Parts: sequence; C-alpha cells; structure tokens
Amino acid sequence: MLSSSPKKFVFHVADYHDLHTYDATLAGKETIDTEYGELGTWRVDAINRENGNRFTFWCAPKLDYLPVRVKFERADTGMGSMTELKSLQLRGTNKH
Repeated sequence: MLSSSPKKFVFHVADYHDLHTYDATLAGKETIDTEYGELGTWRVDAINRENGNRFTFWCAPKLDYLPVRVKFERADTGMGSMTELKSLQLRGTNKH
C-alpha cells in the first residue's frame, strides 16, 4: 500500500469485541534512529473514527515497508505505548 504512495487510506483493527476503523494519512518521510540503526521511513498518522485513539507508524521502504516503530495513544487519557525494531533476521541470510 505505501509503495504506491497514497496520501489517505482507511484500515481496520480488531480487538476483543469490535472492529475499529482508522483514517490514515501519509505524513511524509522521516529518518529515525533505532537500536537496529538509522532508517529512512514514511510516517503514517491514523485516527480512530469512533473514539479518537491514534496510531503512528514509521515504515521503512528498504525493509519492504515493515513498520519499524509503532506508537499508540488513547484519546481519553493520553496514555499509550510505543514499540520499535531492535533486530531483524532475514530468512535465508545471516544478516541481523
């Protein structure tokens, strides 16, 4: 999806009880530092239509648009979480 560079798109996330719809926007290119190393990424900002919760994804083109950082923030409390790529083993290689 990102490889064709759309500006806006919709995706869905299922939780224990519901299917949530997110409106996403391709925010632009960013270079980020991770434990894996410095990566050029596309940042995607997404907001839940029903409750305003937000996701931000940083996807690395050189890793086939793998999300290398994901941030989640609840609209009601401002609390959230973030996960980030630390290492990667490509199948059939010794590259980490």
